[in-house]
Amino acid sequence: MNKKKLMALKKKKKNTDNVVMAQEDMTSPQDEAVMTPPEGETVDQPEEPSAEEYPSLAIPVLSEYNQVAKSPYTSPVITLKIEATYYTIPQHYLRPFKSLLCEPESMHRTFHTNKLYHLELNIHPQSAHTFVHFLYTGQYETLEAPFSPPQSADSIPVMMRTRDIIEFQKAVFVYQAAVLYQIPGLLSMAQGFMAQFAERLLIDDILRAIRCVYGSLLADYSGRIWLEDFVRDQLDTAFSNTAGKLRQIISDYEVGNSRSFDHFVVDEVLALYEREQNRIQHVKGLSNLREEHGPMLQPEPILEPDREPEPILEPDREPEPLFESVAEEAIPTPAPEPEPEPTPEPDSLAPGIPDCYLYENWNTLSQKDRRKRERSLIKIGFPIPGKDFELPVPDYEPPAAEPEPPATAPELDDGWGF
Repeated sequence: MNKKKLMALKKKKKNTDNVVMAQEDMTSPQDEAVMTPPEGETVDQPEEPSAEEYPSLAIPVLSEYNQVAKSPYTSPVITLKIEATYYTIPQHYLRPFKSLLCEPESMHRTFHTNKLYHLELNIHPQSAHTFVHFLYTGQYETLEAPFSPPQSADSIPVMMRTRDIIEFQKAVFVYQAAVLYQIPGLLSMAQGFMAQFAERLLIDDILRAIRCVYGSLLADYSGRIWLEDFVRDQLDTAFSNTAGKLRQIISDYEVGNSRSFDHFVVDEVLALYEREQNRIQHVKGLSNLREEHGPMLQPEPILEPDREPEPILEPDREPEPLFESVAEEAIPTPAPEPEPEPTPEPDSLAPGIPDCYLYENWNTLSQKDRRKRERSLIKIGFPIPGKDFELPVPDYEPPAAEPEPPATAPELDDGWGF
């Protein structure tokens, strides 16, 4: 038995040696040269490049849509209280604004309803939706005002004007909220919409809306200064459109509901009349000066001295022939064509009007640019075209004036002004 096992082991070893020899025969000399390194040398294994060798490489941003590192909807929900209404918003959207930061664990309870909230905002309810919507999306949006269906076509313009008044009032309240809580993007949007709706409203509607927020902005210098400049421009426009008759406008506005704002409005109206009176007096002074000293003459052009006429030499006469055998026919000489008379260039200004660059392109200026130039002319004591004199109309058709850009904002005295 042991002898049989020994013979089996020898046979198995022999078969294994034959397989190894067959594998060695399959290897070519070239493969051996490649696989076997020379004596004394080692084969360097290839190394993968490390990330530190390419610090500037980055995957391009996805262009199809926006991506964020973390979902803002997983952040704690913050409840904002605006009078009796509660608005919820993820804390992620409040982080850019320091005035709206709060701790999610710190909550307050309403006394009557036992409702919990994190922050109570001191803004008007008409601006609440626009305020929260901007925090979410960065866009301007208002709630649609409810209107009854129009009974006739004549009632549609009236309803549209009412809607403009409401939207202007909302924009004023949004401006107030943006100033108080320092929201720059919302502030710019409110200013733009205030300017747009003001173009379609009467001055008394504008003053009544701004009166509701002026008192609450007295402590904020930049917010108050912009609002005062806005009101000043609107009064100046109304003064020009009504030929200086603001008495009825002030009466319709109902002075006496807000001491601080009414004081500002009355002071600005008196300043308008004062500037107009100074302009009239100055124009009268210029008229008297022209009567005493005559009209302001334009400087005469310097003419070249007349040259002495050159002597005209008579041509030598040819001797007359003794006999005229053939009567020569007279060749008619064509009459010289008259030279066209030069067209005199029109004077840029009428005689007696000061030569000033502020009068240039007056007929093509927009109403806003004309008001700016009128103020500049009043300061330097020059007359105003269209009021003190008429500028000559050019023979050519002036180019159309460029449209004004769409244009292309609020402190409380007594509550909300109601």
